[in-house]
Amino acid sequence: MSPVSDPSCEGYYISSNYGERHDPFTGEIKFHTGIDLAKWGGCKIVGVYKGDASSGWYAGNTVFIKHEGNYETRYGHAKYYTGIYPRKTRKGEEIMYMGQSGKATGVHLHFEVWENGHHVDPSKYFNFKK
Repeated sequence: MSPVSDPSCEGYYISSNYGERHDPFTGEIKFHTGIDLAKWGGCKIVGVYKGDASSGWYAGNTVFIKHEGNYETRYGHAKYYTGIYPRKTRKGEEIMYMGQSGKATGVHLHFEVWENGHHVDPSKYFNFKK
């Protein structure tokens, strides 16, 4: 399951991969700590696994879900949250709508996976369309 598994996200595309890239605001080479998934008009975003969810600001409106085994997923640039945080979430539960809050050049989901306190390539865990 990926965060764009909801049928409303059909037709999404990868707008930026994990790793070094040219920062869209400064042009400098910087490390991108997640993967950006975009869809014209946005879509519903779901949690990839159950956990303890909270919301806050992380370069935009973000949902943070702490999972078993020292894993965390982060879902950034929400247009708005679905539900009230903090709360427990189930795998596949709707958590937010894709948006453009904060430092963003367009409507997309900035998705991160953290393992033992360090960001890792989300493609290591999820199969995104290329």
